[in-house]
Amino acid sequence: MTLEKEQALEDGLVQTIFRPCAEFLVTLAAPAVGERLLDVGCGSAIVARVAAERQPLLRAAHGFDFEQDALDVARRAVADHPQANLFEFWRADAEDPQAYRGQLWDVCTAQHLLQHAPSMLAPLREALGPKGRAVIATWPASSSQCPAYDFLYLAAGEGVKAIGMPIASLRQQLQQARFQVVTEVETKLRTPPVAPAGFLRQYLEGKQHPPANINEIVARAEVVPLAAEKATMIRSGDLMQFTIAMNVIIAMAE
Repeated sequence: MTLEKEQALEDGLVQTIFRPCAEFLVTLAAPAVGERLLDVGCGSAIVARVAAERQPLLRAAHGFDFEQDALDVARRAVADHPQANLFEFWRADAEDPQAYRGQLWDVCTAQHLLQHAPSMLAPLREALGPKGRAVIATWPASSSQCPAYDFLYLAAGEGVKAIGMPIASLRQQLQQARFQVVTEVETKLRTPPVAPAGFLRQYLEGKQHPPANINEIVARAEVVPLAAEKATMIRSGDLMQFTIAMNVIIAMAE
């Protein structure tokens, strides 16, 4: 991944969509002094970064991901962090018990991964400590239910996509995997104020295979009216905020 693509992802999706999600997850998880946190499918490590901001006396803020590009981003993101010793990231598959390194974790987070790796729940359950809690988040079933993505996908000409699952399905999967559901939340968060064309450009530039005609897509006349239709709030200076819809369950091993 080039540094330009990495920066596009950081600005366009990580800080705009995934940071608000991570902040909500960390607030729910409430990691305490001395606890060890593992982010499953860590991507850019935004959950670990937020956790370290909120609770600098964590014993560990670690994570793993199957994608090497994501790990490269995560490692660079914390390279100059004042508490760099808190972080460690490795390549692994969430459905592989070895991914959890035979250790017991106080908090395990998984942001928008379960729908892609349904067999992860058994090894995750075994990796929780005696009072450990798993914080599992998914998008709603359709991008049409998440206005931030609805705008991006429609403006990019990609249409409506299946992106997650209803919270009832998330609950059922956890219970079938012998988790005890502690808390469940269907939440709506807001992106920071963004310029719609810039938001769309960063999304397109951050894609694994970006289209060749990015300028043409961003300049389409319908982009701004579509953004206004999907936005939660229109701010001064042509900046808009979009709603992020997310399903979250906190669970413990039975």
